[in-house]
Amino acid sequence: RRKDGQDIAVSLSTAPIKDATGQIIGVSKILRDITERKRAEEILRDQRARLSNIIEAAMDTIITVNADQRITVFNAAAERMFRCSTAAALGKPLDRFIPERFRTAHREHISAFGRTGVTVRQMGKLGEISGLRADGEEFPLEASISQIESGGQKYFTVILRDITERKRAEEETRKLVEQVKAANQELEAFSYSISHDLRAPLRAMGGFTHILLEEFTPHLPDKAQRYLHLVETNARQMGCLVDDLLAFSRLGRQPLNKQMVAPADLVRQCFDLLREEQQGRRIEIAIGELPVCHADPVLLKQVFINLLSNALKFTRQREVAKIKIGSKADGNQPGMHVYYVKDNGAGFDMQYADKLFSVFQRLHRAEDYEGTGVGLAIVQRIIHRHGGRAWANAKINYGATFYFTLEGVSP
Repeated sequence: RRKDGQDIAVSLSTAPIKDATGQIIGVSKILRDITERKRAEEILRDQRARLSNIIEAAMDTIITVNADQRITVFNAAAERMFRCSTAAALGKPLDRFIPERFRTAHREHISAFGRTGVTVRQMGKLGEISGLRADGEEFPLEASISQIESGGQKYFTVILRDITERKRAEEETRKLVEQVKAANQELEAFSYSISHDLRAPLRAMGGFTHILLEEFTPHLPDKAQRYLHLVETNARQMGCLVDDLLAFSRLGRQPLNKQMVAPADLVRQCFDLLREEQQGRRIEIAIGELPVCHADPVLLKQVFINLLSNALKFTRQREVAKIKIGSKADGNQPGMHVYYVKDNGAGFDMQYADKLFSVFQRLHRAEDYEGTGVGLAIVQRIIHRHGGRAWANAKINYGATFYFTLEGVSP
């Protein structure tokens, strides 16, 4: 104890004191202050204890081996993984937990890792390997290895993770991908069949019906003429439906060609293409601010064609049709623009809004408004492929507004 009352740690050594004749005449005592050393040793013990607790509590398997590749550390996760107690594992070769056919390669890998001369902590990937439980069950592992020198001895720590579930999920995914490929091939065949085998009889029905009506109308009773008109109309509608179905099926296979697009230019092009549907009508068209976006210009043009065609169709009963195309901020998806097409047409009941974008779903009678029920499904599929969303808001006889989002272009 020092004069100030502070306790210190000391080491004591003694040495004899001899006179000129070699006789011991006394003893000398040498004291050294080792307080700092004892404190450092205590800190090291605490660190080792904490490290041991961390290793034991780790979710991953941690195994340390010496230069002879015999186990010196085997944590609780290792016990669970290999179904082997720590007492049974310590001092045993690490490769007892590896299938025999891989043991030679494993030993050579660790030996090669140790010959690098690295004396500081370093990680190296073993990648995916096979493990062997104590009961003989093999299972897939992901492993990494580190090397450290302590007290002149080399040690290797292997961190292992059981990837059985991941491999099972990967296999299931692979099978699903194969199923999707097979389904796509069947869809291709179906599309080909529709395109060739179904179009021919439809053209024949429409063509021959048209000939009958043109050349033999005076000789046909009114009822027969009405039936022929129905056949011709239905053949034409079936042809439109075939075209729409083919367009819908191709969307999933057509690659996206995303680039900077000015939607306002596309909207003007669409109105030019829809000029016939505007003939003889009073239509007020307002094109608001439409910010530039990232999209496939061909597919985005199809979106506007479908939405504007709908707006023109469902405002047909209005004395003055009003159609507005604009945009607004999207508070839910930063970096996305919301575009909309609004009209003052027939509208629809919002309780059926969830069916609006489904194939063949129509919310109006075919006698009142023609269509196949595929156009809005095409819109939604295109927008979804762009990573956006599509929805609508409407009220019966007060019009409808269709919204969709697309990725914006940073200034």
